[in-house]
Amino acid sequence: MPTTECPTLVAMPEGVYTHLTRDQFGKPERIQRSDNATLDAGMVKVDRSYTYNGLEELCRVIDPETDATLMGYDAAGNLAWSASGLAASTACSSTGNETLIAQRKAVRTYDARNRVTSLSFPDLNGNQSWTYTPDGLPETVTTYNDGGATTVVNSYAYNKRRLPTSESSAQPGWYTFTAGYGYDGNGNLASLNRPGFPGHYGLAG
Repeated sequence: MPTTECPTLVAMPEGVYTHLTRDQFGKPERIQRSDNATLDAGMVKVDRSYTYNGLEELCRVIDPETDATLMGYDAAGNLAWSASGLAASTACSSTGNETLIAQRKAVRTYDARNRVTSLSFPDLNGNQSWTYTPDGLPETVTTYNDGGATTVVNSYAYNKRRLPTSESSAQPGWYTFTAGYGYDGNGNLASLNRPGFPGHYGLAG
C-alpha cells in the first residue's frame, strides 16, 4: 500500500508546493517551498537544508531566518550544544569549540537518566540549572541573568497523583509569586489561585 511517511512533494490548493529532497535513509536534506510544482522552477521560493554527521544525527540547519544553526550531541545522543546565526558556509563540528561557533554556543548537560541539568550561554545570561523529584518531575529551575549576578528560581510541587499543586517564581530578596492548583476527585482542574486572581473551574453537562 502507498504510504505518506516520506513525501517528496506536497501540493496545496493555494498553488503552494513543498519539495522534499531526501538522502538514502529517507531523512530530509532539503525542503523548498515555492509557487511551482517543479523543484527550483518557482518565481518565489525559499529553501531550508539539513546536514547530518557520521552517526546520522542532524548537525546543521540552514534557513533564511538564522542562516546556519549547528548542533552537537553527547554519547547518549542528547543534544549537547547548539549555535545559531552562523554563516551558511560554516561546516558541522563535533565539539563546537571553534572560535566563531563557541561565541554563539549554548551548552546543555544531562544526568544519568538523560534529563537536562544545565543550560549555559557565552554571555552567562539565561543560564539554567535544573533539579528533579525522585520520580523525575521538574522540582526547581534556577535561571541566572546579569552575567550570573542575579537569579530567578522557579519551584514546582506535586500531589500523590503527580499533578502539579503549586509553582512559584522567586527572585531572592525581592519577590515570590506563587500559583496553586486544586483538583476534583477525577483529577480535573477545579481551582487555580494566582496572586490576586483566584479562579474556580467546573465541568459542564
